[in-house]
Amino acid sequence: MASKVVDYKKVLTSWAKENGIEINAASLLSKSKGKEQKLFLRLAKQYDKPNPLNGVFKAQVQNINTEDYRKVAELYLSIFYPSEAGELDALMLRYKGDEKNLIAKLQANFNACDVVDPNSIVDYAEILTKFLNDADKDRVSEVESTLAKCQGRETILFAVLSKEYKLPNPLNGVFLSRVDSIYTTDYVALARLYLSIFNPKIAYRTEALVRQYRGNESELFAKLASKFHAVNPLAHVVSNQVCNSPTKTDRSSIQAQSPGIAA
Repeated sequence: MASKVVDYKKVLTSWAKENGIEINAASLLSKSKGKEQKLFLRLAKQYDKPNPLNGVFKAQVQNINTEDYRKVAELYLSIFYPSEAGELDALMLRYKGDEKNLIAKLQANFNACDVVDPNSIVDYAEILTKFLNDADKDRVSEVESTLAKCQGRETILFAVLSKEYKLPNPLNGVFLSRVDSIYTTDYVALARLYLSIFNPKIAYRTEALVRQYRGNESELFAKLASKFHAVNPLAHVVSNQVCNSPTKTDRSSIQAQSPGIAA
C-alpha cells in the first residue's frame, strides 16, 4: 500500500494545540527524523491521548473496504508503525480466523482510532421500531428477529421495506441529521456520507464512483436516491443552502450594520 506524504509538523502541532500540550514540535521532530511514528506513539502514551496520526488514518480508511482485514491491518501498520509493515503476512497467518482480534490489538497498541467512527453508528432497532409503528404495528414484535436475520444487510432491509410500504426510507433522518456541514460542490463528501448510511459496504468506492459520473453528478445522486428509495442528497443540499443563504435585502442589512463598512 503506497503511503501518502504526511506533514508531521502540522500533525504534531495540531495535536498539541487540541490537547493543550506545550511542546516544541520542530525540535522533537528533528531528533526523531525517520522515526516520527514512534515519537507520536510515545507522546500518545506519555500524555494518555489518542495517537496524533489518527486524523491521517481516518482520511485514508474511507477509501478501503473495512471488511478486508488484510487491507485494514496494512493501513494501520503503514501509518502508525511502518517499520513493522513487513510482518503483515506473518500477522495475517497467525490470526487467521481471528482477524477482528488482530485489528483490535493493533488499535490498542498504537493508541489509534477504531476503523468505524463511533459517531457513525446507527441504532437500527430504534429506527425499525419507529418505522413499523407507523407502517405496520403488527410487525413491531418482529424487530429483533428481523434484524438478526438481516445482520450486515440492515440498510438493504430498510430500502426493501420503504418500497413495500411506499414510505420514505427510514434512514433518511440519519442522513439529514449529518449532512448540514457539506457543500453542494463537494460531491465526494456528499456521496461518501450518503453511501455510509444507505450502503456502507460500498462506501469505500465513493471516489471512483464520483469520477465515473464527473460532470454528471446529478444523475449519480438521482440514481442512488432511486435505488435506495431515499432522499436525493444533492437536491436536498442545494435546496437547504438556497433557503438558508441571505437574500439581497439581508446582505444589504448585514453590510449596513458592519462597523468596518460603515467607517
